[in-house]
Amino acid sequence: MDQRWALLYLNGKICWPVTPITCLRPDGTSESCESRQVPLPKPRPADAPEAVPIPKTVLYYEPGGYLHIVEERWRKLAESGDDVEIRGPCFSGCTMIMAHVPKERICFDSVASLNFHLPQVDDREVALQGGRYMLNRYPQDIRLWLREKGGVENMPHKEGWWILWAHELWDMGYRKCEPEELPVPMTITKSAKMGMGG
Repeated sequence: MDQRWALLYLNGKICWPVTPITCLRPDGTSESCESRQVPLPKPRPADAPEAVPIPKTVLYYEPGGYLHIVEERWRKLAESGDDVEIRGPCFSGCTMIMAHVPKERICFDSVASLNFHLPQVDDREVALQGGRYMLNRYPQDIRLWLREKGGVENMPHKEGWWILWAHELWDMGYRKCEPEELPVPMTITKSAKMGMGG
């Protein structure tokens, strides 16, 4: 079709693409297009109550730990409703946070990473069983990434890591955390209602 004759539709009415744009009524007569604009949101009234911030948990460095303990911690965090900001390395059992906290509630800072290896037990078959358990709990995008790296059978066991960097997580659709306000605390921040200690 000759683009010069293409018709535009706005709110069920035909608009003719000329400059300035002219909007037509069904009977062919012109009308102001300004009447069809969606009004901008009204500014927040000065006497409106303060917005209630969404509680958040910020993770700066997470070394992992015993899987059953770490998973219980992430279950409680998921139930709390907190948003989660990962602002540093998340090692081993820490990566199971991805199995418990929904994607829309997690963001990653530019220095964040997920660091994967098999569970640290001496029996490799037991380690593989643990690795398969973890793999099956991760969301699909993380599972696919791990399988592309070689799957559980090739995952580092006693030494080394498979590192999923922040920019790769952003490419998967995970949010980038907003810059932190200074000063940045030196310890891990946890929601007061988590009750997990310091």
